[in-house]
Amino acid sequence: MAFEKERNFGIIKIDKKIIKLYTTQTSYSSINIGTDIKDTRWVGSELVVYLTDGKIRKYKTQTSYSTIS
Repeated sequence: MAFEKERNFGIIKIDKKIIKLYTTQTSYSSINIGTDIKDTRWVGSELVVYLTDGKIRKYKTQTSYSTIS
């Protein structure tokens, strides 16, 4: 599943090792990153996640990502 609904609403909340992607004010889906998150940003229709260990992941879907560095 791509991020169409989540991207349209645009709200991302970091909760330690989990990212919550809101589709409405009360409805969201979660991505368990498994490590501490420093920051996350929308880049087009992809989600870029900056980890505290210095790595950067680019998510195209909730389960598909590539490591940038």
